[in-house]
Amino acid sequence: MLGMTLLANPKVRALMVAQANVVARRQLEEVGVTDHERRWAAQHGVLRRVHPGVYVAGSAVPSFEQRLWAARLAAWSWAAVSHEAAARRHGFATYQEYDVPTLLVPHGSHPRVEGAVLHQTRDHWLVSVEAHDALLVTTPARTICDLAATTRRGRLAHVLDDAKVAKKLTYADVGSEFLSLARRGKPGFKMLGEILDERGPGHVPPLSRLERAFMELFDRFGGPRPQLAWPYPTREQVAGCADAGYADALLALETDGRRWHDRIADRKRDNDRDASAARHGVQVLRLLYEHVVGDPEGTWQLVMDTRATRLRQLGQRSA
Repeated sequence: MLGMTLLANPKVRALMVAQANVVARRQLEEVGVTDHERRWAAQHGVLRRVHPGVYVAGSAVPSFEQRLWAARLAAWSWAAVSHEAAARRHGFATYQEYDVPTLLVPHGSHPRVEGAVLHQTRDHWLVSVEAHDALLVTTPARTICDLAATTRRGRLAHVLDDAKVAKKLTYADVGSEFLSLARRGKPGFKMLGEILDERGPGHVPPLSRLERAFMELFDRFGGPRPQLAWPYPTREQVAGCADAGYADALLALETDGRRWHDRIADRKRDNDRDASAARHGVQVLRLLYEHVVGDPEGTWQLVMDTRATRLRQLGQRSA
């Protein structure tokens, strides 16, 4: 009788439907299920305990989705499906038979989940997740970057190319994520940088070509043109000039056409320059060459939006 009452609860049913017939004890408590009702349901097979504080409907047919949900609820409230399990979720080649729940959790949390693989990260991972039927999953680009630490070169290259052909991502998407996560010594990133280099333009475009591609954005879409070779207006010396910039908005624009592995090597220098500029109120907007040529309108809009925001911050109006 108690089991029927529990299953008849519309809030419990909604949780079960959304979570592949899996529910956490804390969720049951939140919708008004008492400890007595929960224990009765577990003792009589209405619920089956699979992890501490996590239950599966007793009549549910086991599935990978069910084990993913159970592992995620047992791990941490913000755990995200990642690595090989995310690759399967995204439909990446060669991962459709992978059956071990793999999760990304914040560094410093120490959950233990039997039958699952958990990776701790210091990186800003919540920016790189998306909802799949209420289940948090790392984005395709972040998944490729995570797989670099656990996957052989040949397989990683194959998965990347297949995902690109299937329009699940672009090389520039992966490159952007790669740059946001890159640091010297990060496992697999030297290999991933080399793979991206092989699929990129193959050389550093001449500065004149970069300048032409960038300035053509303003010929095509309008808006005020930035000044080329814009000097950083600081009291301290910042090496060189920005590729372009807006003096009224104190906005420097840097267009990056370096090979991917070179971008990692030069990352500290770039950060030092940006920090020096920021100390004097200058914002630096770094634009990938891949985005300038691959998404010209989106890149132009980003520049226009950033300039307008800077002008508002400085108490001016955009022209």
